This record gives sequence, C-alpha cells and structure tokens, in this order.
Amino acid sequence: MRKLELIARRMQLNTELAAKNSKVDLETLRRNFIKYVPHYAGSKGIPAQAFREAGVPAADLREAGLK
Repeated sequence: MRKLELIARRMQLNTELAAKNSKVDLETLRRNFIKYVPHYAGSKGIPAQAFREAGVPAADLREAGLK
C-alpha cells in the first residue's frame, strides 16, 4: 500500500509542477478582468476600494470604469 501511495503522490506532484511551469498570458488576463469586472463588482456589490485593497492596480480599475 505504501508504494501505491507514493506513486499517487508522485503523480500529484508532477501535475502541480507542470501547472507551475506553464506560461500565463498576463495581458489577456488583465484585458478580461477589465472587461468583466464592472458587471461582477456590480452584481456582488463590491466597491472599487475592495479591489484596491486586494492589490488590483488603480489604473486597471479606472480603465474598467470603476471609481
């Protein structure tokens, strides 16, 4: 049983490693955030200041139309 558990753990770690090594297109993520955040924030009642406190750049919030 221990060998089986170790094999499963190795498989999990390989999956995590592959995910960490994949490239993320940050510009596409940013554009999609700017596109969809106004609706999301409005529907959830989340003010722009909450996004700022979470680390979202003010310029991105302005571009999205949040004040």
